[in-house]
Order: sequence, then structure tokens, then C-alpha cells
Amino acid sequence: MIQNLPANFPKISADEIAKFLCIDECKTCQKRETDKCDIYAGRPIDIISELEKPTSGAINESFNSDPNSYAFWGPDAEKIVKTPESLYIPISYDAYKASVMFGDHKLKSNAPYDELTRAIAEIIKWTRREDIDKFFMKNATFSGKHRWPHTCYVNMGNIEKNDIIGQFQKIQTHICNINKNATDSNSRPGLGILVRKLLDLKPEFYAFGATFFTFKNNDTGEIAEIKILSGRHDADDVAVKFMDENPNMQFINTARIGMPITKELRIFAIDKKVVGSVPYWTPRAFQDQNIFSLATSLEDALATINHFTDEQYDYLTRETDKIVNHPKFSELNWAIDWIQTKNGDWYMTDMQTAESSYMDFHNMKFTSDDAKNSVYAFMNKKLETLAQIKKQTPILDKLLMYVLFGNKLNIDKRLTTMGYPTSGEIRALCQNNNSR
Repeated sequence: MIQNLPANFPKISADEIAKFLCIDECKTCQKRETDKCDIYAGRPIDIISELEKPTSGAINESFNSDPNSYAFWGPDAEKIVKTPESLYIPISYDAYKASVMFGDHKLKSNAPYDELTRAIAEIIKWTRREDIDKFFMKNATFSGKHRWPHTCYVNMGNIEKNDIIGQFQKIQTHICNINKNATDSNSRPGLGILVRKLLDLKPEFYAFGATFFTFKNNDTGEIAEIKILSGRHDADDVAVKFMDENPNMQFINTARIGMPITKELRIFAIDKKVVGSVPYWTPRAFQDQNIFSLATSLEDALATINHFTDEQYDYLTRETDKIVNHPKFSELNWAIDWIQTKNGDWYMTDMQTAESSYMDFHNMKFTSDDAKNSVYAFMNKKLETLAQIKKQTPILDKLLMYVLFGNKLNIDKRLTTMGYPTSGEIRALCQNNNSR
């Protein structure tokens, strides 16, 4: 469940935020030319240097060294290939916990809340420098795209430029929603806030997000809005039921806000070599999700965005080679995501280790027979790892996991959830390959 603004998040005034932003009314800096202000220019914020620093250094380092974290791959990757214009702000594990707000728990120290305030102030400054009011946001590893308008898509277009509190609360709410959604999804904490300029895309349709129904009482002028999140198929029934229960309310309109679905490709590299690619969007991604603005059937729309020319494959293979052969990344196996803009440019949007990425093996386009053999060996190693984990897990732990999470140790279920063939299919593929 997505939470709203945490009730126990410290209250903050416009004057206090102004100190972080160093805008005209800031009395600390004594400078009115904001473009010359040290704080505004993105240098260390002197006015908050006395604040308590996070104490969980070892934990922070552990999370930031995770290869799937933007903190690990982002700074180097953006120097190698084209990526969206971004601002990345590291945060501590304490600040992450503060944003999630487990239950009604209030952290004893105010330092994490001060840290989040500084981060939000930096984001507001960034939007002013870039003159934008809509942008993409995620933590270091997770975006929560299935809750698009409440998590990764931040729209401040309806907030006045001088409404500092409104902008602050809007960004704060999205940060809390993303991290809460990540926690609910058992995602590893992503200790950072990444904000990106929106790319100019050519969507084939939109998905996820939410449907909004608006009603009005013509006698009193009262406005009511019903919000249905993605994953529910009874939106119309809910609206009809509302009107039945409120006969004085008249339906006005329906609005849908969702993620633009466009041409994207995931490329896999094993042992520093590109071995294959899979379409980012498959029918499985849209099961039990809102889909709208389809000009044709879902099948036809996916066929359009999942068609790639040989020239596109060749170009993205070369660009991926640049990344996976860089010294920072050459020791790991990778799955790298690319997206095409309206004018045909390609941007790298995400990287994950191949072991932790959805593979969609049955739709993979291999670069060669040798590459196919590498993938077979990679999958067999994954199978052996899962089998070893199952073997070493104590029986009581197995029973507890089954009670709490279902049969998480079912190897075939784990494999197919990650887009792999079943264990039997993997063994058969490897055996047939070895017999040639």
C-alpha cells in the first residue's frame, strides 16, 4: 500500500526551506544573485554542516557497493554512453529508514530528517536551474513504475513557482512512496535519490498508473474524486457503485495517468561479451495492469515496439560493449536497458547484474551459436546455485519460509519467475549442446 506524507515527518517552514535553497529571501547567504551563490551552485551547503552525520557507515557502504545500485554504476556509465540528464543524491540508510517510516516508528535522531530535507532542497534547486516542473525519480535501485503517478513520475505543474512548501511536500511524498513501495516489494534498499529529465518519447500506449473518476454535486458544487490504482479491473464498477450510493453526484470525466510504453531493449553480456537481447516489454508485464490509449490490440502494439532493425542491434551491441569492457564493469555479467526517443536516439537507462535480471529466455535473440552456449552455461550455473541454496537451508527455515512466503525454495518456480526455462529444460539444453 502506498503511503501518503508521513504524519511524524518534521514540520518545516518556508523560511527554513529557503535557507537550504538559498533563494532571494535567504538571510544566511546575504547574496541575491542566486546564480553566483555557492549554495545554489551545488557546492557543500555550509549552513547545515553542523548537523549530525549518519552513523551507519558500514551499512551505507554495503548497500552502495551493490552492483545494481546507481551509486555503483551510474557515475562511470554516464561517461561512456548516452544517459538521461540526471541529478543523483546519495542518502544514508538512516535517511532511507526515515522515509519508509516503518509503522509509526520515529527515529530518535533528527539527522536523517535533516538529510532528507537537504536532498529535497537540492532537487528543487535542480528543477529551477533546468526550468522543469515534471521529472522522473527513483531511488538507487527501484522506481516503483507500477504506481507511476505516485512514485517515479513527479508532476509539479499545478504548484505555483513560489509555493516552496507545496514543492517540498510533493517531492517528499514521492520519495516516501518509492521507498515504501520498495520495502513492500522486498527490494534491497537503494540509498540514493536519482532525478532525471524526461525523455521525448514516442509511446505506443500507456500502462500502470491510475484511473481517476471525477464527480460533482450541481446543488452544492462539491467535487469528489475516486482513484483506482493499476491492477484492478473493476474501475467502472466502482464508479457506478459510487453514483448509486450518491445519487446527487454527477459524473464529469475520467482521467488516466500512466507510464509511456515505447521501444526498449535489454541486452545481456556474459564474460565481457554481448550474448543476446530481449524486448523489455512482453505480454507478461501487463497482466492485471491498467492499459490505455491503445490504437490497436496489445499484441499488435507490442509487435511494433519490439521490432528492431539489424542496424539498431549492431549499434546497441557496440554501445553495450563499451560498458561491459570498462574496467569498472568487466568482472561482472550484465543486463543493460536501452530506450529510444522520438527522434531515434538511444539512451541507456539502467544496469543490473545478469544474475538478478529478468531474462525472458524464450524470446532471446542470440548474437551467435557460441553466445547461445554461454547462456546455457550461465543458466546451468544459476540452477546449480539455487540447488545448493536449497540443500543448505535448514529444514526449520524451509518450513518458516513456506509459511511466511509460500514455496520460495521451489527451484522451477524461482527460475520461471526470472524468465528462465525450468530445471529440466535447462539440463536438456546443456545435454543436447554437449552431445553435438
